[in-house]
Amino acid sequence: IRRQRQMCIRDSHYSTQVLDDDYYYDSAKADIFSAGVTLFLMLTKSPPFRAAHQRDPYFRRLSAADKKAFWKIFCAQTEVSDYARDIFEKMTDKDPKSRITITDIKQHPWLKGDLVDEHTLAQDLDLRSQIIQKLLQE
Repeated sequence: IRRQRQMCIRDSHYSTQVLDDDYYYDSAKADIFSAGVTLFLMLTKSPPFRAAHQRDPYFRRLSAADKKAFWKIFCAQTEVSDYARDIFEKMTDKDPKSRITITDIKQHPWLKGDLVDEHTLAQDLDLRSQIIQKLLQE
C-alpha cells in the first residue's frame, strides 16, 4: 500500500515506514505503531517522541536495545507498569516485521490483567463528578 498521509494526524503517530516516501508498507503494522503512540499518550499525557526517525532523540532512545534512558525520561513524571512498557515497546518496534500483531496484543498480559469492577468504577466516576461540580461552583 502506498503511503497516504493525512494532515490531521501528527508525525509522532506515524511509523518510520509511513514517513519514508519511497517505502511500501503494511498498513496494519503501521496502525499498530500509531495505536502504541496513542496508548503512550493515554498513559503518560505526553507523546513519546516528535517523529519516528533516528534524528529524534526520544525515538532514538526508544529504538535502542537498552530502553532505560527512554523510560528514565518519562517515568520521572508518571508511573508506567512493566506490562504497559512491554506492550508499548512491542507496538512501536521500529522493525515492522518484528512488531507485535493484533492477535498477540489481545493475548498480552497487560490486556489480560485485572479490571476494575463496574461498581467500583461507578463510584470513582461519581466521586470525580462531585469534585468537578465543587470546583465549578467556586
